Amino acid sequence: MSTKRSYSAEEKHNAVEIYLQGKMSRQELAERYGTDRATIRNWFRQYQTFDMERLSRQKQTTRYSPELKLSAVKAYLSGQGSQRELCRRYGIRSDQQLRSCIDNGPMEGSWGILKSEMYYLRKFQSKEQLAQANDEFIEYCNTRRRQHNFDCLPPAEYRKVLERKE
Repeated sequence: MSTKRSYSAEEKHNAVEIYLQGKMSRQELAERYGTDRATIRNWFRQYQTFDMERLSRQKQTTRYSPELKLSAVKAYLSGQGSQRELCRRYGIRSDQQLRSCIDNGPMEGSWGILKSEMYYLRKFQSKEQLAQANDEFIEYCNTRRRQHNFDCLPPAEYRKVLERKE
């Protein structure tokens, strides 16, 4: 198993400068630094968005407020820019982090909860009975089931709180 090498802020900055000056391509830089093109691209994007500040930080988890994520998602869904542009505008580290707020990841987690809290505990006699149980469970999750990520509020209540803040 290979280990990932850490790069100093100076190395990252030098690579970005070489790329900006057109002296080497991302592929050539990746070969020179023993990494892949995606890493070089990420350094370049971080430099564009955050200048040297982000390049100089070691990997750390960046937490974004629910309000900032909601604003970025709303901006994306209303067509106010590409994911990359909105990441720059809102100071989000990578478009993958914004994508995770938009895509079906949260739905997959909901599906797991649905199965463990409802399907495995009951037997259904018909598809209609199953559909009715689904509707009831979704209504329960949205309006009454408290969620830690939403300040221990149900999603519908948390959404109202955020909308009042705007």
